[in-house]
Amino acid sequence: MSKTNGELLETLEKLQKRYPNWRFGQLIANVAAWAGKDTLAHMAEVTDKALLRAAKEHLQQLHKNRSKMRGGDEALAALRKIRRNSVATGTNKLTQKQIEAEIRQARREQR
Repeated sequence: MSKTNGELLETLEKLQKRYPNWRFGQLIANVAAWAGKDTLAHMAEVTDKALLRAAKEHLQQLHKNRSKMRGGDEALAALRKIRRNSVATGTNKLTQKQIEAEIRQARREQR
């Protein structure tokens, strides 16, 4: 087995974990489409290197999207912290300014 084939199989395994409901043939067809071979007639023409490149690019894009979402997670964590503190002190109402300030602080800490 070539190095490219081994790496391709490892990458396909990662994708299969990400998309567990996809059949293996469906996974291959989708990766081939990402590589620019979106018709059945052209799928057989896609090279292993092109499949590997497309699969890796897709995983990288997923990772970037997940990283962007983490900022939202930090904001939600900040909001939960405010809510806990306000309940503990007996002031259940949060002002918009308090919420925005905590979100800005959480984003600064994230950087």
